[in-house]
Amino acid sequence: IICQYVEWASVVLFWARMPLIMTGFFLLTFWDVRRDRKITFRAFCWEVLAAIRLVLPVAPCLVVGFSFLFFVLTVIPRRIGLASVYLVDTLIYYGEFYGPFSVVYFVLKRQFIRKPILPTTAGSGTGKEGKRDGGEGDRGVLRQKRLQALRRSTRLG
Repeated sequence: IICQYVEWASVVLFWARMPLIMTGFFLLTFWDVRRDRKITFRAFCWEVLAAIRLVLPVAPCLVVGFSFLFFVLTVIPRRIGLASVYLVDTLIYYGEFYGPFSVVYFVLKRQFIRKPILPTTAGSGTGKEGKRDGGEGDRGVLRQKRLQALRRSTRLG
């Protein structure tokens, strides 16, 4: 009966602890991102969802990868006698559960580093950058503005 109680208690503790861990991760990540960039909480929530959607399909592989990584990192101290079995098991356990959170964090940081802080224009003034991408550069933008002005003037007249 005691063995069943211990297993049941660990399951309850896991599900009680997980929302707290996720909330702490979410708030600390928001604080970290806000240091570099001004972003609304709503926009941050959408970015977190996008990062989770990106990481979720590979989460089982990440869990296995992190457990293997921490296993390899703990084998050497265990062989030398510096680490106990409890320490090895604890590192592997926490590596499995918190490793995917670290991947979500790095995906979020990468997304926010790549986004420009200041608004940018379609062309740089030379028109060459837009042509490389298959567009017409600034001349294409000017042509579109002229066409829009022409359409407006024909509707009024």
